[in-house]
Amino acid sequence: MKEDFRAKLAAGLQESFMHREIDGESCAICGAANKKLALHIVKYAQGENDPLPDGFIPQSSSFGTIRGGFGICDSCAPACPKCQLPRPTKVVREFFDNKHSELHSGDSPVLWGNGKCQHIWLFGIWPL
Repeated sequence: MKEDFRAKLAAGLQESFMHREIDGESCAICGAANKKLALHIVKYAQGENDPLPDGFIPQSSSFGTIRGGFGICDSCAPACPKCQLPRPTKVVREFFDNKHSELHSGDSPVLWGNGKCQHIWLFGIWPL
């Protein structure tokens, strides 16, 4: 019973990390609308009273803090053919660096999320 529960939990978590359609939102990097977005590549948290940065999609709120991620489309972070998770491309890494230098503080962290491919890419073309 425990093994089955763990497998279902892991599968649900894996699925939540994949690109999905989110109505009314566009890619934080390229601005493309009507594309599937991944929300767990670049995470961010901030105070409830602060204005939301462009491309940020809130996912939860408690104790005066809003948490969420930047929606990144399947063109900017294509799905890995092996694990189907978004791949952090050069454009995504540059976006992270820019948002980190622009927004990151002790109270409002910009962090890498768990929802990205962890494979080693040989010359950027195939995962190992």
